[in-house]
This record gives sequence, structure tokens and C-alpha cells, in this order.
Amino acid sequence: MNTRFTMLLLAALVFMSTIDAQIINPDKVKFGKFSDAELALEEYESQPDAEAVILVDKGELRMEYDPSTGNFEMVMDRHRRIKILRASGTDYGNFSLLLEKTPSSSAREEAISIRGVTVNVEGGKAVETKLDKQSIFREQISERLQRLTISFPQVKVGAIIDLKYTYKSDYLYNLPTWYFQRRIPTDYSYFSAVIPEYFYYNLDMKGYASSSLTESVVEETGSRTMNLGTPKAGKGNLSFRTRGYRWTAVEVPGMQSEDYAPHVSNYFFRIDFELASINYPGFSSSEFSNTWDNVAKTYRASRILQSYLEPHKDVEALAQEWLAETEGEVEKVVTLYERVKERFEWNGSYRISPGQEAGTLL
Repeated sequence: MNTRFTMLLLAALVFMSTIDAQIINPDKVKFGKFSDAELALEEYESQPDAEAVILVDKGELRMEYDPSTGNFEMVMDRHRRIKILRASGTDYGNFSLLLEKTPSSSAREEAISIRGVTVNVEGGKAVETKLDKQSIFREQISERLQRLTISFPQVKVGAIIDLKYTYKSDYLYNLPTWYFQRRIPTDYSYFSAVIPEYFYYNLDMKGYASSSLTESVVEETGSRTMNLGTPKAGKGNLSFRTRGYRWTAVEVPGMQSEDYAPHVSNYFFRIDFELASINYPGFSSSEFSNTWDNVAKTYRASRILQSYLEPHKDVEALAQEWLAETEGEVEKVVTLYERVKERFEWNGSYRISPGQEAGTLL
């Protein structure tokens, strides 16, 4: 056999085996449309004991100008699809997301255009059950925070859960962290962001599954012109260049927590964005996290942290009550620590801001 032909044949076989190992064909993914391979899947080959697998996790983020506020807002279209492989995996049919709203202004986060469907194979046929409004719950858990919960119907072993929604936020300091990795394996994960030149973010890639990346691109993506639509801005149009980020990961292994170890989400492979500076033309630059002094100033000015950095005087009275019968500096510290610990429930997240949940599937 011709040596060159043999090499080409072997290369083709390797390529075909790689394609076969991945369940999802990214070019053919459409909401509510499922391939025969997805419907028939009973076990994820690279992690046979997985209770579920994320077939698709796709996020496309952009910034749009809002004439009503005179500011940019963040918009992300999200598509997530999960296959349930074991009875223990049916809990993945429940999703939750914390949304913030500032009482003293119009600044807020919201999830809109929520669509969902559960599909089960019954009698050799795909049976779909659509997500209805009664399965979407909104709970006000504080003056600032609302919990959005989505409970998919008819979640059984073998079911596929398909979810699509748009997330909007006026808070641009932290773009959403993109998790390529979760407790269960992820077959295909894609994230892109298009950012105006006025916003500069520090990027921090964390975790240990970077070998799953098949695409990692940062590039200039052209320019845009937006109609400001408000006299406040002083001009009729705003023209700016944009920077694009794009990552693709395939066959990312799931990662489970272990006893006596920090929360597993700390080790997930992910991308963090942190706003370093804002530079609007004709205005002085606003610095946020390009020096440690700026980081400290930013946190001190945080809306969420104000009540914690400047606690109500009732806290002082409570502390005095706890220490009324305690003597010695060490004993006082231990008493305060234990009393405060009793009044807090840890959500497993190591963050500076309270009330944020780690590893949420949304």
C-alpha cells in the first residue's frame, strides 16, 4: 500500500474517532431540535459513571447602549442543554439565578425571553413537554436580591432538558464568570464576548482542564455606531471599536467535591472578567482594579458591601450583650466568632460579596 495513502487513511480515522467521541455537532445545534445520538445516549463514554452530562453550554455576550439611562448595559444570550443519565441526576432539572436591583436607581439585572422544553423517549418516539410560566418562580429574598427558579417538568432518566434565555445587567464591574467545567461532564462549551473599547477588563483563566480548549481567540472585531438618542450625551451618535473574545472547549470532565477540601467550584476550569478601567472620550479615566489602591476603593464604594463595612449600631449593642459575661481577649474573640457563625449559612462560595451562589447552573 502506498505509504502516503496509508498516512492519510490513518489521519482520517483519527479525525473520525474524535468526532464520534463528541456527542454534539456545534454547527447543527438549534433550540428544541435534538439529534438521534442525543436521544439515544445512555452513558457518556469518557465518564461512564456520570449522572448527567451538559451537552451544550453556549453564551454570547455583548454590550448595548441604553438611551433611557445614557449608559451601556450587558446582554448575554444563553443556551444550555443537559441529558439525564441516572436517577440521581434528575435534580439538574432545577435551575436558580440571583438577580440584583438597586432600590435607589433603575440599575438592575433581569432574565427575559425564557424558553424551555423537556424531551423523553417513550415507545420509540420523542415526547416533548414545554416549560410553562407556572414552572418559573421569582422570590424576593432581600431588598436588593431576587431568586429566579426554573423547574423543568417531566424530568426522568433519559430526558433532555433544553433551556434558552437572555440575561441583562446594568452592573458592568464583573462580567459573568464562564464555567467550562461543572460537577458533571460538559460535551461542548462556547463563550464569546464583544466589548466596546471604552471598557478594559482583566482576564483570569483558572482551573486545570485547559487541555479541553479547542479555540481561544482575542481580537479586534471592527467598529460600531450607535444612536445615543438622548441630549444628555451631547452627541447624536457614538462610534467605537470593539474587542472580541471567544473560547470553545469540548469533552470537559466533571469534577466532584472531596471531604475536607475547599468547595469544588474553586477548581472548576473557568474565565473571570474584572473591570480595570473605563475610558470615555472627552472624560477622565475611571480606574477600578489596575492597582491595589483602586481595588480597595472599589470595594469600599460597593453598594452590596456598604452595610457590612458600616454596620448598624445595633450590632455593637449585640456584641456587648454576647461579651457581658466573657473575660480575656482570646475568649472574647472566640465568643464573637461563634455567635456570628451561628447567624450565617455558608453557600459554598469564596467571594467578597455576600449573597452570591457558587456553581449555579445558570
